[in-house]
Amino acid sequence: MRTVGAAVARVRDERGSSLAEVLVVVSLLVIVLGGTMTAFQLLLRTDRITQNQNDSQDNARNTIDRVTYQLRNVMGQTQLVDRAGPYDVVFETVDPSFKPEGSDNDRNLMRVRYCLDTSAGSATPGRIWEQQLRWTTAAAPSTMPSSACPDTGFGSRRQVAGAITNRLNGQDRPLFEYSPGTSPLASITAIRIDVFSDLRPNEAPRETRLTSGVFLRNQNGAPTSSSTVTATGQPRQVALNAGASSDPENLPLTFRWCDLSTSSTCNGDTAIGTGQLFTYTLPGASNTPRSLVLEVFDAGGLEADYTFTANAP
Repeated sequence: MRTVGAAVARVRDERGSSLAEVLVVVSLLVIVLGGTMTAFQLLLRTDRITQNQNDSQDNARNTIDRVTYQLRNVMGQTQLVDRAGPYDVVFETVDPSFKPEGSDNDRNLMRVRYCLDTSAGSATPGRIWEQQLRWTTAAAPSTMPSSACPDTGFGSRRQVAGAITNRLNGQDRPLFEYSPGTSPLASITAIRIDVFSDLRPNEAPRETRLTSGVFLRNQNGAPTSSSTVTATGQPRQVALNAGASSDPENLPLTFRWCDLSTSSTCNGDTAIGTGQLFTYTLPGASNTPRSLVLEVFDAGGLEADYTFTANAP
């Protein structure tokens, strides 16, 4: 009887939560959880934005580090930069890999290219490709890549960066800029690299921009060519002096003189003389001017020409 009575008492006991109270608690719990999920989603979105920004910065930074490292070791045979475009640069640098046995490439140079590939379309971020061409001959080969990026026939290739937005959605922001200019290529003394990167262009944050500049410390500047003409007092004889010619690195110069009135080309076969000072007896009748040219070469093979007219009674 006691067991039955206890059971009946528990059934009749009004202590505890009613259905209405449970519903209220559940409703409040849903509201609290909803607020918590909103905050959690906001936290995830913020984390994704931060991660996107960090990845974009790393992408741009790694790209610049790779290019500047090789540009700081440029060492061309006649000039350092072989192509200077806003999205395509080719230069000669020291090959860090082991020099092949029997190679006549004394300085172990290689030709390196960096170009921006936008073949996926203007609405898709581009990719930067690195290409390397090696040789074992004494002189650098004339082989140059085509305008295609990458050029499958030009040495080895690999992608070094993606998500590059320099040319996204109609924008035209150069990846490379050159000082003081690109004509002639031998005059380039510094290269500026400007990388825009965004892994998710349609999401926050905005794209990352990193800039760096490299001074071509091994750049061989072209010489200058100049000459004076003085009559010696002898019939039709002039003294030519190239002493005003100079080299920006103060390297030794070699000189070649040619008479363009005799031959329109100047080379070793048509030269009338060499050396900084040269005395020349002008052919032809008295008071007939002659067109002469002075060619000046520096140790790296760069040339500067000075054309002038000489005459003497």
